[in-house]
Amino acid sequence: MRRIDTKRHKAVGALAGAVDRLFNDTILQARRAPQGSPEESLTRLREFVARWNQPQWFGDPDLFFGAAVLPHVQRQRVTLARARVTGRVVEDLRFATSHRPHFGEVGQRFAQFEKNRSVHARRILAGRHPARTAIVLVHGYLGGTLGAEEFVWPLDAFLRAGVDVVLAVLPFHGPRNDRSLGRPPRWPGNDLTFALEGFRQTVADLRGLVTWLSVAERYAHVGMMGMSLGGFSTALLATVEPKLAFAVPFIPLASAADWVRDAGQLPGNAAQRAEIHQLLEEAHALISPMSRPLLVPRERCFVAVGERDAITPKSHGARIAEHFDVPLEVFEGGHILQAGRAHAFRRLLGLIEQLNVATPDARREP
Repeated sequence: MRRIDTKRHKAVGALAGAVDRLFNDTILQARRAPQGSPEESLTRLREFVARWNQPQWFGDPDLFFGAAVLPHVQRQRVTLARARVTGRVVEDLRFATSHRPHFGEVGQRFAQFEKNRSVHARRILAGRHPARTAIVLVHGYLGGTLGAEEFVWPLDAFLRAGVDVVLAVLPFHGPRNDRSLGRPPRWPGNDLTFALEGFRQTVADLRGLVTWLSVAERYAHVGMMGMSLGGFSTALLATVEPKLAFAVPFIPLASAADWVRDAGQLPGNAAQRAEIHQLLEEAHALISPMSRPLLVPRERCFVAVGERDAITPKSHGARIAEHFDVPLEVFEGGHILQAGRAHAFRRLLGLIEQLNVATPDARREP
């Protein structure tokens, strides 16, 4: 674990933390008053856990999330994109989600949002033809606008290294968001069952994308890196999808229960808050990366966190890293101002280079 402790980095870290706290207070409005009575929360959570946390849903990921499906992908060349300026081949991908509802009436309601039934992604090629390795990059909460995502990630570093980039869009984000401009996406939202159904769809959509890249496009290696909510999604997929060649959760959320507790959103006295927190952990267990073992080889996985992250603090990433038994890469910045993050990306590029050297002839021919 790399730690930097200079005066300059302390100042940058302090600024990053302040920006995160401002974002928390004004955009996320995280520190809002608890909703409802503690008795109502306890009753609702107990009923949910008793109904849905059945052993069979934990044993076989395919049983709960659904098996991987090879989608029929529609492609469209993109002319208005940042990467087009440097002459890259850019194409938008679209396919129907294979997600099927699981959580009763809420699941059926979830499936009724037609705009969310189409999965969107953007692929940017490092050369004229697909490379041997592709990385799927998964955005955070409020992200997913593909043109903007091209500026969020260090695309040039991946492309110069000969790695194709695929920008994925999470449910109800970006072109899948059915709400008007300025309103937050429906998912994850405050409805527990709706949120969990969304993570089931996230797994189905990302597995479909990885399967298409691996099987139809014949990439030798398909890996994933996700940021914040996308970091949680990356960690989750790494416990479900064995085709992932590498996985890097970046400033990930690890526990919704920890997040709402630390934001002061749990109602009741200390004992009630502790029980609600425990029940929230149990309620989210079905979609938690901590509920299943890592399927990606440990040497091809690490977790990157910001020392001064005040949105998903480094304790979240540390928890995932401990469960996966993989390294924790710490940079001095925060969630929004990610000062020092280049070290994490260089580490990932080194990992990919080692993977390509170890399997020089892995790419299958048509």
